[in-house]
Amino acid sequence: MKNILYLAVLLLLPFTVIGCNNNDDYQTEYISLGSVDRETTGDFLLKLDDGELVRPLSFNSDAENGKRILMTFVYENDYAESAVIDHDVRLTGFSWVLTKDIIDLTNDNKDEVGNDPFVGIEGIDTGGGYINVYFCFLADYEQHLINMVENKIEDSSSTSTDEINLEFRQNAHGETAGYEYLGLASFPIKKYIDKAVGKDKITFNIKVKLYNGQENNIKVSYNIKSPEKSIVSQGENKYINSSHFK
Repeated sequence: MKNILYLAVLLLLPFTVIGCNNNDDYQTEYISLGSVDRETTGDFLLKLDDGELVRPLSFNSDAENGKRILMTFVYENDYAESAVIDHDVRLTGFSWVLTKDIIDLTNDNKDEVGNDPFVGIEGIDTGGGYINVYFCFLADYEQHLINMVENKIEDSSSTSTDEINLEFRQNAHGETAGYEYLGLASFPIKKYIDKAVGKDKITFNIKVKLYNGQENNIKVSYNIKSPEKSIVSQGENKYINSSHFK
């Protein structure tokens, strides 16, 4: 399944490891994308992209509601302690995922947003009400600026009323060479879901500029009635380092 494939790409990357005890020998470790949930109970909870609401044991954060996280974990309870929380989990590793709103590209912000090429796109999927982009880029000293935009400068209207045209962009701040990194960024799509009254799905047509001079157009759909999920899968605990982009 493609969601598992995209997550597997991240197994090559560094991450934050959380100490574990000696009772882990027979526990299965899972990897998933999720979001911080501070609204359901007022406490720090995590909502996995498969819809489960979990409480991380011995782990807390001041991260804002909706902040995305990529994590490895083990289930500590087979059933919920309350009717609201589905499981208690223990995180064994994690990385915070760049989480940004989709913005309008205008004449006022086009220079700041930039349009520098990416090395490649490893995959794009949807889950948990977000578009998730797995991308490769070259960086050295500068922290690159990553955005998903609706181009309001050019006429990017789609011929299909069911498609929304977006562009995935970076500002490399003048860097054209460096080390190759793999990045992950998530963009909430709630504003599009709210407007899609009476529709079964939304299709996003995402334009990306690449180093080979090509402009790729990648389509990804979000099923409103039965949302596609970034499926929790077994995997090693390796994570992404986002220090080179924001």
